[in-house]
Amino acid sequence: MFCDKLNFIYIEMPKFNKTEEELETNFDKWLFAIKNLYKLDDIPGKLREGIFEKFFSIAEISKMDPSDRGNYENSLKYYRDINNVVTTAKGEGREEGKAEGKNDPQN
Repeated sequence: MFCDKLNFIYIEMPKFNKTEEELETNFDKWLFAIKNLYKLDDIPGKLREGIFEKFFSIAEISKMDPSDRGNYENSLKYYRDINNVVTTAKGEGREEGKAEGKNDPQN
């Protein structure tokens, strides 16, 4: 035994044959999503939960062609840069306002 804290679980995906209507547990839902991802156009009704919606959105990004993916990543970088500039400006404005309020002789 290499390590008593490490376990391997093997899943034989071809033997998982549940339909969407038969899904009961989150484990069932994950197996269904992984096995059928290549042929799903929309998120199935039983998988309309936050974690699975995130899973499907990541899958959409990963299947983009290199050009579209580059455009997506550039757009995301631009959004994050603008968001950081605005957040920083708000923080600096608050600090400046607090400092002016403390130095105001009328207060």
